[in-house]
Amino acid sequence: MLKQYRYLYYRIYSWNLKKWGKNDVPEFNTVLGMSLIFLCNMASLIVLIDILSGYQGFLLGLKKLEVGTVIISIALFHYFLFMHKGKYKQIVEEFDGEDPNNRRRKGWLVFAYSIGSVIFFILILFLGAYLKNNGM
Repeated sequence: MLKQYRYLYYRIYSWNLKKWGKNDVPEFNTVLGMSLIFLCNMASLIVLIDILSGYQGFLLGLKKLEVGTVIISIALFHYFLFMHKGKYKQIVEEFDGEDPNNRRRKGWLVFAYSIGSVIFFILILFLGAYLKNNGM
């Protein structure tokens, strides 16, 4: 599982590098993107649990400082996982010479996962609001 997560980092990093260049710090932008995707998935799970169980206590009890601490912790986790001491360079070396056909196939999966995580989060929020406002 960690290999797929490193591959996701590699693909987003290589896209950032190709699109904006080294001066835009693609390794850091990728950490932020990976953190956003992770947050969307965790928040989707929380909203889904709320929808399915009707339990709202988890979200209502959190304070802004606690939410901020969680967000910063997730970003730091991704920093230490992918950037600290140049780990992203090792990840690039690991995946750099992949077969073009395999790269194209996996590229669609990376795109679907990255964009799909954000879209699913937005849709699940709308679904939760709809169900809550219509008495379900």
